[in-house]
Amino acid sequence: MKVDGTIDKYKARLVIQGFRQKEGIDFFDTYAPVARISIIRLLLALAVIHNLVIHQMDVKTAFLNGDLDEEIYMKQPEGFVMPGNEHKVCKLKKSLYGLKQAPKQWHQNFDDVVLSNGFALNHADKCVYSKFDTFGKGVMICLYVDDMLIFGTDLEEVDKTKKFLSSSFDMKDMGDSEVILGIRIRKGNNGISISQSHYIEKILKKFNFENCSSVSTPIDPSLKLLPNKGSPVSQLEYSRAIGCLMYAMISTRPDIAYVVGRLSRYTSNPSSHRWQAVSRVFKYLKVTMNYGLTYIGYPSVLEGYSDASWINNLEDHSSTSGWVFLLGRGAFSWASKKQNCITNSTMESEFVPLSAAGKEAEWLRNLIYEIPLWPKPISTISIRCDSAATLAKAYSVPEPKKSTRARKAKSFGSDFQLYLVEGTRSETISQHQYCFNIEEDPKTFSEAMASRDVHFWKEAIHDEIDSIMHNNTWVLADLPPGCKALRCKWILKRKMKVDGTIDKYKARLIIQGFRQKEGIDFFDTYAPVARISTIRLLLALAAIHNLVIHQMDVKTAFLNGDLDEEI
Repeated sequence: MKVDGTIDKYKARLVIQGFRQKEGIDFFDTYAPVARISIIRLLLALAVIHNLVIHQMDVKTAFLNGDLDEEIYMKQPEGFVMPGNEHKVCKLKKSLYGLKQAPKQWHQNFDDVVLSNGFALNHADKCVYSKFDTFGKGVMICLYVDDMLIFGTDLEEVDKTKKFLSSSFDMKDMGDSEVILGIRIRKGNNGISISQSHYIEKILKKFNFENCSSVSTPIDPSLKLLPNKGSPVSQLEYSRAIGCLMYAMISTRPDIAYVVGRLSRYTSNPSSHRWQAVSRVFKYLKVTMNYGLTYIGYPSVLEGYSDASWINNLEDHSSTSGWVFLLGRGAFSWASKKQNCITNSTMESEFVPLSAAGKEAEWLRNLIYEIPLWPKPISTISIRCDSAATLAKAYSVPEPKKSTRARKAKSFGSDFQLYLVEGTRSETISQHQYCFNIEEDPKTFSEAMASRDVHFWKEAIHDEIDSIMHNNTWVLADLPPGCKALRCKWILKRKMKVDGTIDKYKARLIIQGFRQKEGIDFFDTYAPVARISTIRLLLALAAIHNLVIHQMDVKTAFLNGDLDEEI
């Protein structure tokens, strides 16, 4: 389909059933790189700065151009069986769509052809190629599977490259670039703008939001996405909506990165409460579908910004990181991610995105170093942060002979006094002192009944059943239509004393809880346990106050809980 919704062309593709291939027999390596979308945006910003010509080409049947290293046979395709040779099969000489190794073989072939023509590979992104002469004239190619953008200093250089590519592959010349990967490219007097209004219009229609009301922000600041709130909704529909929003987010809409990142955490357990938040994003996109990114070419320096929101997630007390890089006054690389560590202060939470932005800046530096148009030497990439404490800490001199954890602790270590406790072990217990040759525990009820200790196992099983019946754990009932009963099994263990002798035989009836569905037959599962450090603290306190310490054990503890769900 075209961008306006009309039919562009009818396409037929012969696909081999590559899912039947066996790794190590008819395929080995399958990896093939693709250009990052941030690279495309960076090159578009660079095109404005240097007034480059941008053309687009498409490789027809790209995956058919790869040479195969393995021996593969295929049945003759339906409708094209050779008369008189019905019993024969096709021995593949080149790759075919559907083969596991087809993307790799295609990229390897393209690599060989382009590099043999004098192009240089960018080692930071192996889908970017450049070829420039000593006068600064030349082209860059950015490849995304079979779609490519050609950036040239003039039309003559672009035409020479297109002629060379057409002589090597079956190409479709699309002229001036207009749409690449669903991203519309518009050139104007004020630079280059990219947007996805046609894509947003399409997904609004797909999820029935084309006639919805509009909102001015993608998320309600007062909204708290609490667990187990609201009724369950279709996991498939929720995942589809998040996937569609995510493509807009990573392509041209950094303004929805935070909210889409948060909502994507609930794809395994969506609810009506969370779907309401997804709906708000669609309503926001409806009124802002023409929003996009514009690169005006000035300032022609890379600059980054990093920030963090400390403990904005009430579920697990995690923080959120965010960073963005700009060139030509337009954003080309950004991220909003949940931090995978718990930080102790705002300053520490700011360190996480600052570190991530630093890694991205290092990668960008390596990338632009191999772009001939970028002036050398490369100037310092500045990263801006709104936390004075974080910057002061970042510029502080690290103390020698201290671990990373110790250096982190320096900011709040003045509240404590640290001591080194030295000592020796008075005795060591051999790891073999309490090893005995005992019979292995039975794995099933049948094995227990066939064991020489059957009398003890029966006694343990009867004790377990008696406890279950005493607690009124179940009643016999008819299974409701459309429901499935969970299975159960016996877990049988011998409990040992410290000296290695048998203390008792223990039987536990276990239900297959892993088959439960969250939001249907279970909701909240958290239960606190005492920290072992607390036990040690109380033992120390008992010694100080000469306390009496006794111990008790709850028999069949988990049988004492009342269920709220029907199982």
